[in-house]
Amino acid sequence: MQEAKEGICRRLLEQGYGQGDMKAVEQTVAAQCRIHDPVFPDLRPGVESLKRHIQGLRTAFPDLTCTCDSISHDGDAVTVEWTCRGTQKDAFLGQPPTGREAVLHGRTVFRMNGGQIAEIWSGWNLRTLLDQLGLRMSEQQENKGLVNRFLEEVWEQRNPDKIPEFVAEGCVRYSPVGVVRSEEHTSELQSLAYLVCRLLLE
Repeated sequence: MQEAKEGICRRLLEQGYGQGDMKAVEQTVAAQCRIHDPVFPDLRPGVESLKRHIQGLRTAFPDLTCTCDSISHDGDAVTVEWTCRGTQKDAFLGQPPTGREAVLHGRTVFRMNGGQIAEIWSGWNLRTLLDQLGLRMSEQQENKGLVNRFLEEVWEQRNPDKIPEFVAEGCVRYSPVGVVRSEEHTSELQSLAYLVCRLLLE
């Protein structure tokens, strides 16, 4: 059963994304699948939305290939570590084509339901991609990237000691109980993060 779930996710990544096989997308993804990608926050639910997204990626990177580096599962969740390669031949995120090749590593978690993918969470580093393409991130993209790094390096990797790397001196947080200054705010965040990490590890 688990091997079948892993095979479905592998097919979507390697054949759907990596080869542009829309039949593979239709046969692996539920009609109302929810899609989460912080780089593309406006993605609508549904297999047709995902097909358009993949086609857009492959327009920008027509030689795009995707391979699954590792696959693990926990209940209905399948986690895939992947590598994608491609050459930018058309506009991407509003940036003109560069003709440069890029290699990107990322992680996607799929929630399975009834033999199909019902929800997708993708995580990857936009700065890594843009650096390889010789492009610069916008201020908005920089901010999103910082938040994504915070979530990945602190919460996902369960490492609250890294919080000071993300919280600036003089940081002020406004909450229902009043104003919290940077030193107290950092300590409070670390305490909360330690609690959550301990619960996750138990």
